Amino acid sequence: MPKRPASSRQIFADYEIDLKQRLKSGKIQHAVSPHGTNRPYKPRLRSTSELVKSFYRLLGGQRRDVGIALATLTVATMLALVPPAATKFIVDYVLGENPLPQFLAQYEFLHNRWNFLLVLTVVVTLVSFVKIGLHIWGRWNATRVNKRLQMSFRKQAFEHAIRLPLNRVHELKSGGVSSLLREDAGSAGDLIFGMLYNPWRAIVQLTGSLCILAWVDWRLLLGTVVVLPSIYWSHRTWINRIRPRYRDIRSRREEIDGQSTEAFGGIRIVRAFSRQRSETARFMKSNHVMARQELRTWWWARIIEMIW
Repeated sequence: MPKRPASSRQIFADYEIDLKQRLKSGKIQHAVSPHGTNRPYKPRLRSTSELVKSFYRLLGGQRRDVGIALATLTVATMLALVPPAATKFIVDYVLGENPLPQFLAQYEFLHNRWNFLLVLTVVVTLVSFVKIGLHIWGRWNATRVNKRLQMSFRKQAFEHAIRLPLNRVHELKSGGVSSLLREDAGSAGDLIFGMLYNPWRAIVQLTGSLCILAWVDWRLLLGTVVVLPSIYWSHRTWINRIRPRYRDIRSRREEIDGQSTEAFGGIRIVRAFSRQRSETARFMKSNHVMARQELRTWWWARIIEMIW
C-alpha cells in the first residue's frame, strides 16, 4: 500500500522542528533549497554594518536624494516633538501658578494665562503644518529613490540571470527567476525605508525624546533608560528568530512560483496524463505550508510590537 503523502500540517510541524534545530546550532540557512533544487546552499550572512556599506555603494547617483530625504525627516521628527514639549508650558504656566521664565516674562500680554494658551495653540498648529509638509516632501523623495533602485536592481538581476550557465538556469526554473526579479529585487529597493529612513527616524525621535524628558523631569528620563534593555532584547529576538523565518517564506514562495510555471509550461503532459487534480493538490499544499509560516511569523512580529 503506497504511503500517504504528508499533509501541510505535518510538513509545517517538521519545518518548525528543523528551524529550532538550525537556530540552536547557529546554522541559519534555508529549510527549503532556493528555487526548489537540491543544490547545496550556503547563504551569505553579513553583519548590519557590512549590509549598510554594500547598500550605500549600490545607491550610486541616488545618494543626494537620500540625503535630502533624511535631512527633511530629521527636521520633521524634531518638530513633531514640539507639541509634547508645549505640554510642560501648559502644565506649569497655564494650569499652574508658576511665574513665566525670563525670556517670556518681557512680553506683557503673555502674563494673561488665556493669551499664553492661545499663543501656544497657534505656535503648535503652525509647527504641525510645517512638519507635515516637510515629512511629505521627504517621504516623496525617499519613495522616488525606492522605485528607481527597484528598477536598477531588477535590471542587474535580469542581466546576471540571463548570462548564467544553462544548468543554473534550469535549476532556477522560470518561476524562480520571475520571483527573484519581482520579489527579491523589489525588496532590495525597499531597504531605503527598512535600513535607512525608518531607523533614522527612530534614532532622531529617541534622542529628541530623551532630551525633552531630561528637560521636563530627570526621573522620567531615568524611567525611560531603565526600559531600554527590553528594546535591545526584543531587537535581538527579531534578528535571531524572525529574520530566518522571512528567508524561508521567500524561498517557499520561489518554489511555488517554479511549480506553477512548470505545470503550465507542460500543460499538454499534465492533461494527457490527467494530472490536473494532483498538480492542484501539490500547488495548494505548498501554499498552505507557506500560509502557516506567514501566520506564525505574524504572531512573532506582533509579540515584539507589544513588548515595544
